[in-house]
Amino acid sequence: MPHTRDHGAAWRGRFPRCKTIIISLIIMACLPILAASRPSTSQPLRSWNSPRAVPSALPISWTSNSQIAAYPGIQGAGTPANPWRVENVTITDTIVEDCVRIVNTTDSILIKNCTFNASIGNCIYIYGASSISFENCTVNQNANDKGDLQILDCHNLTFQNFTSKSRFLQRPVLWVTNSFDLVSIHTNLSILAYDSRSILVDSNDDRGMIFDNCSQVSVISGYFAGFDCTDSHDITVNNCTSEGIFEIHDSTGVNISRNTIKSSGLFLVRSNDSIIEGNTIERSNELLTGFGISGFNNRVINNTMYNLTEIQVGYITEQTANNTFFLNSLINFSQIYNYGTNNTWDNGTLGNYWSDYSTRYPSATSPGGTIMDTPYTIYQNGVDRYPLAAPASFNPAPIASFTANTTNITMRHDVQFTYRGTCGSLPATFSWDFGDGGHSNAPSPAHTYAMPGTYSVTLNVTDHDGQSSILSRAGLVFVQDFLPNAQFSVTPSAGTTIYPNDTVSFLFTGSAGDGPATLAWDFGDNTTTINDTHPHHQYALPGNYTATLVVTDQDLDNHTYKCIVVVVARHQDPGNPIDWPLVASIAAVAGLVGVPVSVVAASRGKAKRRRA
Repeated sequence: MPHTRDHGAAWRGRFPRCKTIIISLIIMACLPILAASRPSTSQPLRSWNSPRAVPSALPISWTSNSQIAAYPGIQGAGTPANPWRVENVTITDTIVEDCVRIVNTTDSILIKNCTFNASIGNCIYIYGASSISFENCTVNQNANDKGDLQILDCHNLTFQNFTSKSRFLQRPVLWVTNSFDLVSIHTNLSILAYDSRSILVDSNDDRGMIFDNCSQVSVISGYFAGFDCTDSHDITVNNCTSEGIFEIHDSTGVNISRNTIKSSGLFLVRSNDSIIEGNTIERSNELLTGFGISGFNNRVINNTMYNLTEIQVGYITEQTANNTFFLNSLINFSQIYNYGTNNTWDNGTLGNYWSDYSTRYPSATSPGGTIMDTPYTIYQNGVDRYPLAAPASFNPAPIASFTANTTNITMRHDVQFTYRGTCGSLPATFSWDFGDGGHSNAPSPAHTYAMPGTYSVTLNVTDHDGQSSILSRAGLVFVQDFLPNAQFSVTPSAGTTIYPNDTVSFLFTGSAGDGPATLAWDFGDNTTTINDTHPHHQYALPGNYTATLVVTDQDLDNHTYKCIVVVVARHQDPGNPIDWPLVASIAAVAGLVGVPVSVVAASRGKAKRRRA
């Protein structure tokens, strides 16, 4: 029998050797991958108990409320009690322009414990939005032509424990434009800026903003501003530290209190009704450092100024009048000027401390130990009549003062009250009584008056040391109740015959009272309409119809006006073009016998106030 070769056995004999070769090749191919994935010997493996890195997140880009809920990992419902929340993430701009861009949103939003790194666009850009809070956030900006935080046309924003680290920006770190009621930028707002303006408040609609407990450190500041406020009003900057210039231009009602300003000084230019109180202003480098104001009715109180090159009230080219400068300590200054008219350098009993006083007036004495007996003269006709014998080390009591944007209003309209006084030692508390049972503890509240009458407004300010000041303005607010008037006209007018199916037009010519008002029409033929100021109606049958309009305003005051409309039948005597019996009946209603008319009578009821 011929020998048959077992090919299968031969293959099976060689397979172990082939399998080994294949496995070896696979291992050799994987070695580079395994080596690359192996941790460095200088970097120990993280144990399971080690803290994990803060997760990265996508940039935020919301242009409406509807887009917020789709953001990955967001929580909340967008209400004040349960805001949308983005927490504990790091956001870096990569392809999109900004780390955070929020436009035209009104939902409540909280962004907390986050870090934003920008090298392409702005760290945070907010436009036309409201009700947003940032807490415990840090921004790092490295783009030359962008800013850390830009706020445009916004209101009701809060920043707390907010840190900015920026390098060589061409734009301000914080830039606020056309915004109001920016509730607070407070509690450790820290800005570390290199060669840039740190805070810029710009445009004529910025109002009601508060900067509290902020710091601005400009490492290479030059003459760049730490705080630059332009065309704004009712801005408060309290308890802040800055190593750049404080500049306020063309503004009203600015309150700069208890701040430490180093490097380049504080300047209030073409501004009115502002308060600069309790600040320390000092020269900390070789740059020119000064203090200057121009404008009207500004108060400079209880500030300490060290080593300044120039102190100036008024400028040669600026209109300046009625500014008050007292209880300030001016130490080692170079020059001082007084320009303008009616500027005062004391409050009638106390002036300022001048460190060069003894040099200029070596023979002057202080009989009571507090006031020197020789007035201190200032270049350009300024005089301190009661110069202090020592630096002002005491704390003055607060001075309550406020204004109202309007004092003659209609019911259910707001009055905005603005605090214009001094606060004494901070923090101060405020207690408002609006005279109608309403109260507020806000420094500058708004209040709605619901009923007509004349109301007195009282403000009690108490400082941190317990000193208080009360201002009561009797009969300050007058609230009117305008009654509605339901009068209307009718077309065709009296003397024109109206036939069935002719169009009759009614036009409301009265007033809405404390509008908006409800207009309720009844045309007298079981047909009605609502809130039409110029309705049109057709009467199907002849007859006398009483058209009635009732106007009810939002205070539920109402007024009724009525008019009789006569519709004439088209049936006539073939031998006579006028149906005299019908005309006689119409004329009898009108009181004009023999004259065919359509609108024959109107009556105006007395306006009625709602019952309380």
